[in-house]
Amino acid sequence: MQGGRGAQNNPMSHHSGKMAVLEKMLHILYHEKKERIVLISNWTQTLDVFQMICRTCNYPFVRLDGTTAVKKRQKIVDEFNDHS
Repeated sequence: MQGGRGAQNNPMSHHSGKMAVLEKMLHILYHEKKERIVLISNWTQTLDVFQMICRTCNYPFVRLDGTTAVKKRQKIVDEFNDHS
């Protein structure tokens, strides 16, 4: 695969080999395999990068982190799991 849409539009892929690989994997998993993906990090800055990639590549996403209200967390998980 030659880069994919995200690799061309996202400045992170030009600065980080790991982000370029992630963008290629996301492209394949989302467009070709039609899979939903969970990305996990202990660092909010990394979650910010994941969010930027998803926005740039027009991937639907939700973010659940320490700022997410406890009452909202289960709803987000349930919506992800119920998605068909």
